[in-house]
Amino acid sequence: MHEGEKIMPFTCKGTPFILISILSVDWELTRENKFYIRAYRFLRGMFFAVKEINQTPELLPNVTLGFHIFDTCFSETRALQAGMWLSSGQDDSIPNYRCLSRSVIPAIIGDGPPACSLPVARVLGLYKFPQISHGSTLPTVSDKAQVPSFLAVVPNSKYQSIGIARMLIHFGWRWIGIVASDNDYGIEGSLDLKQEFLSAGGCVAFLDIIPIHNSMEQMKKTAEIIKKSTATVVVLFLTTEKIGPLIEELFLLNVSGKVWIATVSWPNSEDFYSTTVQIIANGTLAFIYHRGQINGLKEFLHNIHPLTSPNDIFITSLWEKLFHYVKNVHFKNRAGDDIFFNEHGEGRARYDIVNWQVLPNGTVKNPKVGIYESRTPGHHEVSIDENAIFWNTMHSEVPKSVCSESCPMGHRKVARQGEPICCYDCAPCSKGEISNQTDSIECYMCHEMYWSDGKHEKCIPKTIEFLSYEEILGIVLCTISLLTWLLSGFVLCVFIRYRDTPIVKANNRELSYLILVSLMLCSLCSLIFIGHPEKTTCMLRQTAFGLIFSFSVSCILSKTITVVIAFNATKPNSRLRNWVGKKISNSIVILGSLIQLAICIAWLLISPPFPKQNFEAEGGKIIIECDEGSPTAFWCMLGYMGVLSTVSFIVAFLARSLPDSFNEAKFIAFSMLVFVSVWLSFIPAFLSTKGKYMVAVEIFAMLSSTAGMLSCIFFPKCYVILLMPELNTREQLMGKNINKK
Repeated sequence: MHEGEKIMPFTCKGTPFILISILSVDWELTRENKFYIRAYRFLRGMFFAVKEINQTPELLPNVTLGFHIFDTCFSETRALQAGMWLSSGQDDSIPNYRCLSRSVIPAIIGDGPPACSLPVARVLGLYKFPQISHGSTLPTVSDKAQVPSFLAVVPNSKYQSIGIARMLIHFGWRWIGIVASDNDYGIEGSLDLKQEFLSAGGCVAFLDIIPIHNSMEQMKKTAEIIKKSTATVVVLFLTTEKIGPLIEELFLLNVSGKVWIATVSWPNSEDFYSTTVQIIANGTLAFIYHRGQINGLKEFLHNIHPLTSPNDIFITSLWEKLFHYVKNVHFKNRAGDDIFFNEHGEGRARYDIVNWQVLPNGTVKNPKVGIYESRTPGHHEVSIDENAIFWNTMHSEVPKSVCSESCPMGHRKVARQGEPICCYDCAPCSKGEISNQTDSIECYMCHEMYWSDGKHEKCIPKTIEFLSYEEILGIVLCTISLLTWLLSGFVLCVFIRYRDTPIVKANNRELSYLILVSLMLCSLCSLIFIGHPEKTTCMLRQTAFGLIFSFSVSCILSKTITVVIAFNATKPNSRLRNWVGKKISNSIVILGSLIQLAICIAWLLISPPFPKQNFEAEGGKIIIECDEGSPTAFWCMLGYMGVLSTVSFIVAFLARSLPDSFNEAKFIAFSMLVFVSVWLSFIPAFLSTKGKYMVAVEIFAMLSSTAGMLSCIFFPKCYVILLMPELNTREQLMGKNINKK
């Protein structure tokens, strides 16, 4: 049919209804203007539909439809000419002028391509002429300010983009490429797909546009991009004429292993199934408009003959009247499908997902493997039968298309700089953090009472830790403490038993008793540090330790000074004779202890120690410990004890050359050297440990210094008393002194 050709309508029964169709029969022609039967099949389908309506009284009773065909030849000018003719009712139309008396044509079936249908819709919208499109899928048609009376029986292309995005996510494909034609359909559709896919958490490896001009050069570049990309899945938003050349280029580059997702423009004509296409595109998944079996249509198309269809029929008008009745139409067709328009003037969005399959014998099949449907603008549903899909020979199961593998639980995503968000590395969660789902963006810190398990997948209660009597370390330290206490008690008993012997009486035996008792208390003092910290034990353990050890060191200092005074008092005209006696020794012990007592009382009054739960000292544990309250007071107490021991060491060292019969200075000097060395070593060890091991370090220092003083000062005397009694006489001691002189 040629532009402007009119076929007179049949005589109408009842009220006339005239349906005008503006079609571009050759809108799918190639540059060589070859005729494609697909476009003409659309036209004959409309013939069949009109015939069926006329033969079905329950649809339009007492009405016979006719139609008029106007071929636009894919020309906007011709499409607008037809629109103007419809508005005036004559060929040489004048805008907004009409002199004919017959009724206005109520409806138009618009051209397929949007380039022709949209300009007409803008003109007809001024007069509220309804235009029903069978091919325009652009989102623009939803803007009723531009095209107020435009209706589309095919879904808006945005639904196709949403459906494809949903299908990609269904298969777990989050890393894809997109190739689009440089036209409204390709650009708008690909951008809608990209936006929807990104919103769903996917990433686009590339989006390549093939221009209208110089397309073959771009085809080669596009094929190179597809081959180099790590994306397994590529979506083709191409018009029909671009698909074949692209596949040829892909074949020349030996591209394989890709999964192709096609849109409604994917051709299904027999001449498209070349060997090249079969090799490259086998297993393609394509969206097509929903198909239903219409009884009689196939036979109607097969029976087309010039002799049987000498004329095409017009339709006559039934209703004089806006567009109101058309846009509110709702019925079921012969295939059982609901036909209606939504509030945007869009038809029901429904696509069949077909699988392009090439059998070994060369037969091509396109079985339906799924469906995407949107009954309302906010409702999207994808249903796919994965078992019915035949994948490309490179894939025996659903292929993967991801830039990075999913991060397992216990890990988090770490974005790669300069790459899309789908390209990332997986980093394990830090200590105390978990992620209990795959592909977690961040790890979550456990509550302070909980800690992460070994795999960082869940939070588990922290273990409560303190130095207890039930564990091995506590048992060992407790045992050593008791042994030291027993040993000190044994030495005290020996000294009491042999209290009248010269070696015991020398150098103030009462001070020896006091030192041994204080050493026994020092041994038992370590037991306060073991066990669950309580308020009382926290207040007592450091203060008791400081007082007892200060008393012990004060006694040793007093003993050393007594030795020095006693030796020098024997010299003629010595003024130290007035200092000989218990008065000076008792004063030293009392003064040395009182200073430490004052420090401890001030500590307890100002900021006493208290038990607390330490959540941060060691991961995965709640350490029950004693907070010292005032670190300054603690270090003052420890520092004063160090001053006493240092003074004792200096005095003993200076008195080391005194005669042996009166001299314990060498042993005291060595014992104080051990004492100072132990506590100097204690400081870095104490500061570098945490939890129960910090307590163990302090107990070890206490027991070591106690054992050092006991062994250095008293073991030599015990050796003489018990094993060498013949040396424990005044004569031996005096003789030894004389011989030394």
